[in-house]
Amino acid sequence: MPSVDIQLQKIYVTPRIWKIEIENNGTRKRTIEIHQYSDIIYKNCNINRRIFLQGDAGKGKSTFATQIVHDWCNESSLRISQNSENFTDVEILQEFRFLFHIELRHSIDGRDVETIIKEQIIDEIYAGEERSEINKLLSDILKKETCLVVQDGLDEWYDTKGKIPFPLTVTTHKHCTTLITTRPYKMTDPKIKDSQIDCLIELDGVSDPYMLCEKWLLCLNSNTRPETFKDYVRRYRLENLLSTPLNTTMIVWTWLGNSQDCLGSLCEIYTNIIEALLMKANNKTGYFQTPPVQCFQKTTHIQPYMAEVDALSKLAFHQLFGREKARSLVFSNRDLSRYLLEDQKVFALKSGILSETRISTVNKLEPTLSFFHKTVQEFLAAFYISRDNTVESFQNIFGNFEDSFDDMKQVFLYLCGLNIGAANKLSIILDAQYSKLHPYSVQSIIAKGYDEAIANRTREIDIHLKLSTIDLSLSNETEMKILQMNKSNIISLKVDDAGISLQYVQEIVSLSAHCLENLELQLDSEYGELKLSSCRNIKTLNIIGKVTLLPKKLRDFRYLEALTLWCRCDNLDLSMCNSLKELELGGEEIILMPNSQFKLNMLQSLILACKCNLLELSMCPNLEKIELSEPVTLSLNAFIRLSNIKSISLYGPFEMLDLSSCPNLESVCFSEEVKMYPNTLRRTLNIKSITISCPCESLDLSLFPHLADVEIQGQVTLEPDAFYELRQLKLLILKCNCAGLDLSSCKRLKNVQLKGSVILIPNAFKNLHNLIYLRLDCYCSSLDLSTCYNLELVEIEGQMTLASNALTNLSELVTLTLHCTSKDLDLSSCINLHKLDIGENVLLLPNTLTNLHNLRDPNQRRNV
Repeated sequence: MPSVDIQLQKIYVTPRIWKIEIENNGTRKRTIEIHQYSDIIYKNCNINRRIFLQGDAGKGKSTFATQIVHDWCNESSLRISQNSENFTDVEILQEFRFLFHIELRHSIDGRDVETIIKEQIIDEIYAGEERSEINKLLSDILKKETCLVVQDGLDEWYDTKGKIPFPLTVTTHKHCTTLITTRPYKMTDPKIKDSQIDCLIELDGVSDPYMLCEKWLLCLNSNTRPETFKDYVRRYRLENLLSTPLNTTMIVWTWLGNSQDCLGSLCEIYTNIIEALLMKANNKTGYFQTPPVQCFQKTTHIQPYMAEVDALSKLAFHQLFGREKARSLVFSNRDLSRYLLEDQKVFALKSGILSETRISTVNKLEPTLSFFHKTVQEFLAAFYISRDNTVESFQNIFGNFEDSFDDMKQVFLYLCGLNIGAANKLSIILDAQYSKLHPYSVQSIIAKGYDEAIANRTREIDIHLKLSTIDLSLSNETEMKILQMNKSNIISLKVDDAGISLQYVQEIVSLSAHCLENLELQLDSEYGELKLSSCRNIKTLNIIGKVTLLPKKLRDFRYLEALTLWCRCDNLDLSMCNSLKELELGGEEIILMPNSQFKLNMLQSLILACKCNLLELSMCPNLEKIELSEPVTLSLNAFIRLSNIKSISLYGPFEMLDLSSCPNLESVCFSEEVKMYPNTLRRTLNIKSITISCPCESLDLSLFPHLADVEIQGQVTLEPDAFYELRQLKLLILKCNCAGLDLSSCKRLKNVQLKGSVILIPNAFKNLHNLIYLRLDCYCSSLDLSTCYNLELVEIEGQMTLASNALTNLSELVTLTLHCTSKDLDLSSCINLHKLDIGENVLLLPNTLTNLHNLRDPNQRRNV
């Protein structure tokens, strides 16, 4: 609320935060709900160094970031006003000696965290020589102390050089943890690698929206009973708007201000907010005879200031979608002067629509301006489009930036309620430019736009929103209506059962046959035949379930590039699919016609788990990936002349393998049924990854100098020097037979897991300075790890004996689990140890735990 100054604790309500898991293939899935700070700060007892908190506009990201600061400053304070057991472990935050809170929107030119802290915090407090001294102190703190840096608003920050995805934390700040808030679209930036994300969480509003309403009513000294407000929300079906705390706040505020009723329309809510702000600046009234938009019809304070509203909307649009993305949200007086007169600027500041701050530079304090919230800027930008009504002219502006989709979708949502004609035109641009990049997001925002139009009393006959990519598995009643108005222009269709009949799918496919390029079906109802013969432009076809395809209907699909079938098709003929690059066939009811794949010259990826006898791939010279399972059988020369193959995975009783003509092979995976011979991998010297579960005697991996990942289990016997001089090896997982194993020459090893009949020499890990994770359950006497300086996690159990000095010099060790044997073990140098689990056969030196102040459980700090 821009005009009310209220302490955070009086209105704070615990948020709902979810863990987002990142799969190996890069997909992200919401999993468990998070209830404590420890679930954010720690993962497997290790501190997360880079945490991302994503959430849509107005969900409460900045509020939660501020609450973290409050809880760090007031560890012992209790949230008396809220009966919640969530985020009560505030003592976890005290593990950080220092906390810094920075707002990224005010440091567009800041490319590193230390510089931003200096500009936003130190430069505001100190001056002259004292400032220089504090700057030096800051550098020392960031290098030596545990720090939490809360960076709020990554989506409002932009690297002016276009090279980095977020402000840099230099490598010397190795004890710093950063928590970065952002809108979800920013996390799709390809410059943000999965490896840079230690923890990804999503904030989805508050746990109890009505509690937030009650707190606002109490703070605003309202005599209204909360139940009265609840009745109002239910009467006008506003529950869906309460999922966003900002909307909740606005509804309460406008309702108490005795403004017009809100009928579930975002446009009406933001209209009420703007009218209230204008009324604060000047109580002059006026009425529209013909309002520019429907939601202005009943207003009494907007009409006298239409010149100011128009100027602000023009400013909002051009800053949001101008050429300088870095200045879209925070801009200078020079930028402002292009759109507002001086008296209009003063009026906007007085009303609170604009806010002004001053940022310290080397020589002076520079004034900067911004709209009081980004969503208000987006609403005014939509109003500008509704007035101009020439959406086609904006196409190039919207296409200037890859990440403008998030800005554009919010503007589109408001535009649907302001001017459906303009929104219809804009939906064409939205669909054309973003459907391939953000297919499900586009579908969702088009549906929300439809609902917003209806909420603003738009006639259904006037709604013609374009959507060519549709996922029916995510559909609701609104999306089905949008499908109906677009079913002759579908380019991409996904159906995941969801009660959709094959007959309805056939209708859409037939009507859109001229433009359909991607079809993905998963139907488990009764078998039926799908006719695709007229879909000559199809590029991707994915069919799973009880669907029958006629085998020859795919022969003429000359543009088909990717095909996945787990359905019914006898004697499938692909001989004419010359553009095919990816092929996956599986199930007992798929029978591949002999030799039908021989001339697939463009084929790059092949996954087969269907009936195919004596498979031979010599006529597929561009194959890069092969994955074969039963009941496929191979010819003797199955892999001849596959010079481009990089990955082979075999799951089944395959034998007599000869991969010698695959010189560029990089990855192999053999299941336990494969019959492997010593010469199977000869001449494949470029292999980087090996996963083997099948029997093999006297396997020597030292012949493969590029190996990086090795996982071997089962009836495999390794030579003692099998890993000699494998200097690229980083991951090693063994559960097989190997006596006298020595890994000391594998200098890049980072992760080692050994189980079973593996026998280590005492110095097996000598000078492995890159080793970080070590898990052992095998055999060794007097194992020494003292030269593995960067170990962070060690778990040792079973028939292992540690030397008394085995863990000296391990100052980076965080987690230690020992269920093995050791006497007089010295842990005094493990100064960063957080978690310790010791079995009964491990005896420690007296007082060796005394100075380990980072142990999370005080009971672990015992003397033996």
